[in-house]
Amino acid sequence: MATGSRDKVVKVMNAKEDYITIGNFTEHEAAIVGIEFRDNGGELFLISYDCAGTIIMRCISRDL
Repeated sequence: MATGSRDKVVKVMNAKEDYITIGNFTEHEAAIVGIEFRDNGGELFLISYDCAGTIIMRCISRDL
């Protein structure tokens, strides 16, 4: 599970273990307005975008 808001931080949590935060990403410079997960042939990507128009795609199967 992932969240993001006006604090400009995307937090990734493990929903199976009491929603423990397992990753924080702080690259955005404006409020987060959307987050989605995409599976691409076994690699899990997290795509986040902010109200300034910045889109960041990261392979979280490697980053976490």
